[in-house]
Amino acid sequence: MGNIYILLRGYFPGLAPNNHYMAWLKSFDELGVKATVVNIRPNDNFDCMPAVYKNLKIDNLWDNLFCRVRHRQLRYLIHLFNVWRFSRRVKAGDIVWIYDLPEAVSLLVGKRGVHIYNEVTEHPEVSANTKREKKSAQKRIEAAKKLDGLFVISSPLKKAYVDRGVPADKIRIINMTVDPTRFEGVMKQGEEKSIVFCGHGANNKDGVDQLIKAFAIVLNTHPDYKLKIVGPAPRRGDTSGNVELVEKLGIADKVEFMGRKDPQDVPQILKNASILALDRPDSLQAQNGFPTKLGEYLLTENPVCVTNVGDIPMFLKDGESALIAEHDNIGDFAEKLIWAIEHPIEASIIGKCGTLVALEKFNPMTEAKKMLSYMNVIN
Repeated sequence: MGNIYILLRGYFPGLAPNNHYMAWLKSFDELGVKATVVNIRPNDNFDCMPAVYKNLKIDNLWDNLFCRVRHRQLRYLIHLFNVWRFSRRVKAGDIVWIYDLPEAVSLLVGKRGVHIYNEVTEHPEVSANTKREKKSAQKRIEAAKKLDGLFVISSPLKKAYVDRGVPADKIRIINMTVDPTRFEGVMKQGEEKSIVFCGHGANNKDGVDQLIKAFAIVLNTHPDYKLKIVGPAPRRGDTSGNVELVEKLGIADKVEFMGRKDPQDVPQILKNASILALDRPDSLQAQNGFPTKLGEYLLTENPVCVTNVGDIPMFLKDGESALIAEHDNIGDFAEKLIWAIEHPIEASIIGKCGTLVALEKFNPMTEAKKMLSYMNVIN
C-alpha cells in the first residue's frame, strides 16, 4: 500500500460539513490510520486545523498568495492550482479519500494506479439550474463512474447515482455521524421556554419559513414561548424573506435571529432549548441529504420535532424517538410542537430515546470502520 491522503476543502469551524469530517478524522486517528490530511484552502481567518492527532499529519497547501488576493475568482483559481499541485504528488498505489471537491475528483480519477474514494452528501444536480451548472453536474456523475468507491449519506442519494449509471457495487451508504463528546458534561441551564433551530437557515433545505409559520400557530395557545434561530441572520430584502415574514405575522418580538455562534457555544444553546425543530421540506436537497444537525439535536436529550423527509423515518419513529410531522404541512408541524409543550414528561422520554438512536446509528467509529474496510485500509 502506498500513501493515504485525506483531501479536504479546508478547515471551517462551525459549519456542518466541517463537523462531519472532523468526526471522521478523529475516528480514523483512533483506528490507527497513518494518513496525511491535505487542506486545499484556508478560511477567512487562516485558522489551522488543530494538530491533535497521533497518526494523522496535517498539510495546508495555501501560502501567502491567498493572503494577498481578495478577488473571489482569483482565489478560486488559486484553489484549483492547489488541487493540481496535490495531484502531482500522488503516485500509483496511493489511496485518496476526498470529501466532496468534485474538481479534485475529476482531476484525480484519471491517474493510473491511484485509488480514489469520494464521499458526497448532496444530490449531484441540487444546484444545476443553469446550462453551465447542468454540464458541471454531468461531469461529476461521469467522474463518479470511474471512482474506486463512492460513499453517500442516504439511500435516495445512492439511487440517484445508480439511476445515472454509476455501478451500484461501487456505492456504499455511510450514515451521517455526530461526535458525542461535544455534548459530554453539558447540563441544562435555566428553564427557558424556547423552540430552537440551528443551521444555515435556507428555506429550500431546512424550511425555516415553514417553521416560523408553524411557530406563529403555537403562539395562539402558548404565547410565553420564543423561537430562536441560530445561524446566519437574515437581512431585510434577502431571498429568504424571513425578516419580513415575522413582521407580517406580528411575531417579531417572539422570534430571535441569533446569528452565527461560536461552535463551542452551540451545544449549550441546543441543550437549553425546550424543543429542537427541523421543518425540512420535500426538496431535492432534503430528499437526498441527511441533516447533520439532527444528530446533534438528538444528543441533547431534548425532544426533537422533524419532518418525514428522505431517510429520517428509517432511523426515527414518531412518538418513540422523535416527533415526526408530515413534510410541507405547517399545521401538522405546529401540532407536534404543541403536543411536546403540553406533554413535557412524555416528550422528555422521547428525547432520551432519540439520544440512544444517535449513539447507536450515527456513531462515527462504527461508520468509519465500514468505510475503511471497503477501502482495504483496515480488515
